[in-house]
Amino acid sequence: MSFRVICLVQCKTKLLLIIFSSGSGAEQWRAVTFDNWISLLTGSGNQQASYRRSPIRHYADGYFCWVLFRASKLLMLDTRSMSFSVVDLPHGTSEAQVAILEAGNGRIKMFLNEHFTPELRYYVLQNDGVGANQWLSEATFNLPVNNGGYMFMGVVGGYLLLQGIGEDEYTFHLVSLNLKTLELEWFLASKRNNKGAHLFAGFPPSLSPPTIRHDI
Repeated sequence: MSFRVICLVQCKTKLLLIIFSSGSGAEQWRAVTFDNWISLLTGSGNQQASYRRSPIRHYADGYFCWVLFRASKLLMLDTRSMSFSVVDLPHGTSEAQVAILEAGNGRIKMFLNEHFTPELRYYVLQNDGVGANQWLSEATFNLPVNNGGYMFMGVVGGYLLLQGIGEDEYTFHLVSLNLKTLELEWFLASKRNNKGAHLFAGFPPSLSPPTIRHDI
């Protein structure tokens, strides 16, 4: 059985990908450097900048992706060729919640919820046929009105789960977006904040609850 171990190292002026490959007869570590890291963050090579926290990692269709809002870029790592590429974020995007998923036919899609507003935008990354990628706007959804906005909980089992702040005794309201039909569905009302919860799908029957309670 062969496997690979990938370690991404953020340095002051560059991004370094360290890769270990097994089963090739010559098991060893090798490095791939993304030299334009500092220019990507600042727009020039004259300033020194870094992210205080590493950008959240996403995975879809063989790509690891990092959203760099300060640079308005999406950094992509192709795990087949172990090469980096950079794509502009959709126009008008600032700090936002992002979910990146597979769109089929070797494409990826992005869901955006900006400034915790009720608006949810959906884009697909499309190659224009001449080697450049561009985001195509597919749809915009209006989430149920919620004074506190919505927070992405994660993607699991073909659904994007979002948590909002309710106004009744159940403080937290959760809705799900079916990623195939793009239909919004009511999911759960809870008295507890589910931020940071780990999502799972497909438990065996012995571990699945018989019902979903409303008074959690």
